[in-house]
Amino acid sequence: MSQPRPKIAREAVVRHGARLDILCCLDSAEPLAPEQISGRTGMEARRAIYHLKVLLAFGLIRATRKDGRGPVVYRSRLDQQPEWVTDVLNEHREVAG
Repeated sequence: MSQPRPKIAREAVVRHGARLDILCCLDSAEPLAPEQISGRTGMEARRAIYHLKVLLAFGLIRATRKDGRGPVVYRSRLDQQPEWVTDVLNEHREVAG
């Protein structure tokens, strides 16, 4: 039995509307807590946390602790992704904007 190609799996993860909303509100400079992401996206906190875990598993975001301790915050890793990921995100911003 053949395994799914990684790009296909990553593309399905990226093209999900809720995950695109999360990626749109994250950047690499300003880490956000799940509650902040929930507030910016209008998504229920539990749902946001689920999607954050998916994005984290695919390396699209990273989790850290502010100042090395405290609650977990999330940052974008889009600068380390292929160009098509940024293209999909920009298309989503245009439609949502």
